[in-house]
This record gives sequence, structure tokens and C-alpha cells, in this order.
Amino acid sequence: MAFQEDMRRRICSKRLAPTDISKRLAIPTKSLAFFPSSRSRPMEFPVHEEESSGRVWTFACSIRKTGFKKPVLQKEWLLFVDFHDLRVGDVVTIYEHVSEDEIKLFGKLLRRLYYHSIKVERAAPNDDANEADAM
Repeated sequence: MAFQEDMRRRICSKRLAPTDISKRLAIPTKSLAFFPSSRSRPMEFPVHEEESSGRVWTFACSIRKTGFKKPVLQKEWLLFVDFHDLRVGDVVTIYEHVSEDEIKLFGKLLRRLYYHSIKVERAAPNDDANEADAM
């Protein structure tokens, strides 16, 4: 799937913390409107990788039931972390894409298609923020 710059909107960017790479990705509450969610169960959705393989990952958005009610992404998130060897201080950016033209997907013509993509930026080896997060 081709990604066009003028058809995407940045939902959130996050510098990864230890919990993000060991358990789940916490996302800003204001971003929740851009993800499928339900208070009763996690809602799964595909996320297309913008670089390298273009692989599609399945993430699930849910809201923590205890403590701070912050939305989190799970399911294949930890597989994504392992696949890319993500580390504390790396930045992930999630985008929402809207196709305004008809596109053919799996043999069907769709007028508008909403989908998500993810991009990874590596922290610089001597990044002060990376060192501070690791302590």
C-alpha cells in the first residue's frame, strides 16, 4: 500500500519508556478518538508499517480498568517491539490515513478508506533523553 504525505494525519508520537517496550504502548488520551475502542473489550485494528517490509500488524486499543484510565495499544505491539529491537528513547509515530479516491483493496472498490500506519525513529546513541530514560 502506498502512503501519500498529503492524505495522512499524525495521531501521536511517543518517545518509548521502559513500560512501552516491556508491556504495552500507552498513548495520549486525546488520541483515543482516532482509534477503535470500547470500554468493555479491546478493539483490534490493522497498522501498516511505513518503512522496511510494509508489514501489517494487528494492535488492540483498550482502556486500563484499574489505576489511571489511559488508553493502551497491545496484541502484536510486543511482537512489533521485538521485531524492530525497539529501545527506550526510540520514537514511534502513528498516523491516520484517509483515501479520498476510489481504491481497490482485495478486489473491492472502496470510496473512502481509513487506516493507520506506524513509523519508527531510532534514538541517537548519545541521546541525553535516552540515557535519562534508561536510569
